[in-house]
Amino acid sequence: MTRSYLKICSMAVGIGAGLGVFLTSPAAYAVPVTTTVQGSVDLADASNPFGLSAGDVVTAIATYDDAGIPAVGASNLAFDSDPSFSLTITFGNFTFEASDDDDFGSGFPRFQFSDGALTGIEFERDGFAFGGFTDLTLGVFASETRWFLEDNIGSVEVLLEGTWDFANAVTEPDDVVVVVSEPGSLLLFAAGFIGLCGYSRRRRRLIQKL
Repeated sequence: MTRSYLKICSMAVGIGAGLGVFLTSPAAYAVPVTTTVQGSVDLADASNPFGLSAGDVVTAIATYDDAGIPAVGASNLAFDSDPSFSLTITFGNFTFEASDDDDFGSGFPRFQFSDGALTGIEFERDGFAFGGFTDLTLGVFASETRWFLEDNIGSVEVLLEGTWDFANAVTEPDDVVVVVSEPGSLLLFAAGFIGLCGYSRRRRRLIQKL
């Protein structure tokens, strides 16, 4: 009687300890963020296929994990490095996705950071057709702070040029927060629970034999 009671108490303590560690131990939080950057159209030829005029606004929206971005120094964040990352740039009636980049899968497109602050967007799509044009190039220049659209075979080479407003970029935590539990506490909790289940089954067998 006393021995059985001590076994139950011991197992209960194991479960309680495991649950306590599980609930109180630090957990790793993966908190995606969403950054919104706006840019202005500085030059627009009337024939451009995106339907943009000088002074119009373009928008880049990106979702990623910023945990690896250092607070000091220069760094890059590639949108092909994680399937949960996304980048969507809207130029009037044209939308550029991360997978549209010519070098997607080779570290592009990407954000550039300096001391933790966004300073550039690096992307390129060359030789694509859109809106009656058959050979367009969309890319960046001026240290990835400006973007352009060119017609590679038409009489008007530069159709659009614009500038990103990184100073007013907005970064906010995403709605989804992934909690990564500490493994040791889970193992402790599981061991105690399995032990209690095993003891209960053994006790039922003894009662049946009696």
